[in-house]
Amino acid sequence: MSSSIARACMGRQRILFLIAAVYLFSFFFFPFPFSAQSSQLAVHQIQGPGSISPYAGQVVTTTAGIVTAVKSNGFFIQMPDEAVDGDPNTSEGIFVFTSSAPPPEIAIGNAVTVTGRVVEFVPSSDPNSLSMTELSGPLTVTVLSMGNQLPTPVTLTAADASPKGSIEQLEKFEGMRVKVDSLTVVSPTEGNLNEASATSTSTGVFYAVITGVERPFREPGIQLPDPLPPGAPPGVPRFDSNPECLRVDSDAQPGAIALEVAAGAVVANVVGPLDYASRTYTILPDAATPPIVSGEFRAIALPEPAADEFTVASFNMRRFYDTTNDPGVSDVALSASAFNRRLSKASLAIRDVMRSPDIIGVQEVENLKTLQAIAGRVNADEVAAGKSDPDYQAYLVEGNDGTAIDVGFLVKTARVNVIDVVQVGKDATYTNPDNGARELLHDRPPLILRATVKTQESRPEFPVTVIVNHLRSLLGIDSSSEGRRVRAKRRAQAEFIANLIQARQAADSSERIIAVGDYNSFQFNDGYVDVIGTIKGAPAPPSTVVLASSDLVDPDLINLIDMAPADQRYSVIFRGSAQALDHVLITGNLFAQVSHFAYARCNVDFPESLRNDPARPESVSDHDMPVAYFKLPPPSADLSIAIADSPDPVTKGAQLTYTITVTNSGPDTATNVSVRDSLLPPGVGYALGAIAPVSSKTIRVMTTVTAEAGSTLTYTATVSGKEADVNPANNSATETTMVVAAAVRRGDLNGDGAVDVNDLVKLIRILQGVEPAVEAADVNLDGRIDVRDLVRLLQALLGAEPL
Repeated sequence: MSSSIARACMGRQRILFLIAAVYLFSFFFFPFPFSAQSSQLAVHQIQGPGSISPYAGQVVTTTAGIVTAVKSNGFFIQMPDEAVDGDPNTSEGIFVFTSSAPPPEIAIGNAVTVTGRVVEFVPSSDPNSLSMTELSGPLTVTVLSMGNQLPTPVTLTAADASPKGSIEQLEKFEGMRVKVDSLTVVSPTEGNLNEASATSTSTGVFYAVITGVERPFREPGIQLPDPLPPGAPPGVPRFDSNPECLRVDSDAQPGAIALEVAAGAVVANVVGPLDYASRTYTILPDAATPPIVSGEFRAIALPEPAADEFTVASFNMRRFYDTTNDPGVSDVALSASAFNRRLSKASLAIRDVMRSPDIIGVQEVENLKTLQAIAGRVNADEVAAGKSDPDYQAYLVEGNDGTAIDVGFLVKTARVNVIDVVQVGKDATYTNPDNGARELLHDRPPLILRATVKTQESRPEFPVTVIVNHLRSLLGIDSSSEGRRVRAKRRAQAEFIANLIQARQAADSSERIIAVGDYNSFQFNDGYVDVIGTIKGAPAPPSTVVLASSDLVDPDLINLIDMAPADQRYSVIFRGSAQALDHVLITGNLFAQVSHFAYARCNVDFPESLRNDPARPESVSDHDMPVAYFKLPPPSADLSIAIADSPDPVTKGAQLTYTITVTNSGPDTATNVSVRDSLLPPGVGYALGAIAPVSSKTIRVMTTVTAEAGSTLTYTATVSGKEADVNPANNSATETTMVVAAAVRRGDLNGDGAVDVNDLVKLIRILQGVEPAVEAADVNLDGRIDVRDLVRLLQALLGAEPL
């Protein structure tokens, strides 16, 4: 419809007609004092003390208000300071919706009255949003004066935008000029993406909290003010929507400059009207008093993995298409320069920020050729940087997604040997609750990689299984029309993956499984479906979730996000709230090997406009990348020791031999093996060198017995090596040996083991009484020692008669 604007100028007697679109405007200009008529309403009366205007749906005329701001589809007016009502619960400002840009007569500082219909505006695309009170057309605007002083802005403090407040806590300031002395950015400047050129144009919009307020994070439950779905149990948690978060549309007002800010930046002196958009109270900074930004931020690189660590990561590469427009799918054909820019940024992100993980589960890549191009660029750039070729190889199997995005793997084959890559569930179905039909379950079916990680020192390789997932998004989960289907599909996908992993655990409890990907799910119950809880084996109780699942996994998986500091548990940001959709889950048999977990920070905290810079990794995607570090088990060997003694028993003066056998039961070669025993001085041992798995070495230790008969000799030996010992309990052994008296040989009077003339001399001395008698002197064994024994000994020495 057409519209006209009439402006009456006293003294000039001139009427100006302006043709505009959509709404009918009438403008009158009176350059003299204007008194309010009894039928007029002050803005605070129109706004009222609650969230809904008491005049909603009615046509009203305002008393004189000052134009405080102009935007592309309307303007704000506010009561002059002297005309406020003093009620802290009623707003003194209101937005006037004109659909298109207001004419020049609507200028900041002009005093006007407005006649229009009071509307509680709710976007048609978000029917559950809070409303914003507006005046809408047909409109009549009367200009009373120009160049008026603007109303004093209300200074917002942390008490006004409190994490503990309601989602409507700033309603009382709606449409009014506000001021924030200092904001801290929690979500960077957004942008409009041109996929074909791989460029972005800034929107000037970012999210922040009043400095000193902690960064807001997504919390469990269904977001307020969304209603619970029909039949929802009473225990479903509710997420408060983080009412402390503010939105800033930095270039909404004509002449204002778009601010390009990263998360963590501080923005001071923010002054402008308080709008409401995207479920968030939004400040539109005045062009005349631009905010001051401080803080410059760059990507945060992860630590380089140690030589005995390997890393597994997930990377949502955000609709990474090639230059070909393929038939039958909704892809985007990039220009050659755009594709090259995306390759450059992806390479920087993988090499310099993620630190070249050994295995990367990727999502949202168009096809194998595209993923191979990414691998080739990373390899070439690494070599060009003077480093060794990681030899990344690409693995991708086409799925069912109508937008042609798939999951795949980038594998650093310089470190990893691939056994096989298998897609599962491509033809799996679920029941659509809306029509009872069986429909495809997976748009992007899971892909399973079995591989072994190379180790050092020629040790056995370390086997792992990695599953990459990309589940159905959250879009439409709260919809009254398609929400049931979305929720049913998300639950069915979660249960499919849970059953898949459980079956593998049951078949081989030693299989080390790492499940990575964009699960499009929080680490906790979202109130609709507990996707991650179901997959890891800890589903939310049925009383707390709309669609509950049974416990399908035992033993439970471990979500590594729980290892990260609380303020780092996010991979995306939505409307200012940090949240995690990308996860790494592992089986319990891998937990002892986990040495570190973190998200590579080069995307979600940085302005979208950085997508245009091929020399920087920032904003290559809209997800940050989780990377898990695993420490390879150190070399280990099961050394054991056994001792055998000979002879046992033993006599004093005899030689005693200990035979020591050291065995290595593996799994690795034992090196620097040594044995220490109770005979050697402390710190002294026998060096055995290296002992291969399932082999032994033997040493013999000989000693002369000095102990008297009746004694017990105790000998202990202990083995040690460089490697960790699997069973230290068998590293030491003890052997005991009895010392007995030597057997008496007749005729061997001096006990030297031989019968000779010395014994004859000793026998004569015994018979003479010079020496005491000994048992061996009874040569003829008659129980007496006399001359007959001397005769027998002489006969034996002469060989006449044996003893």
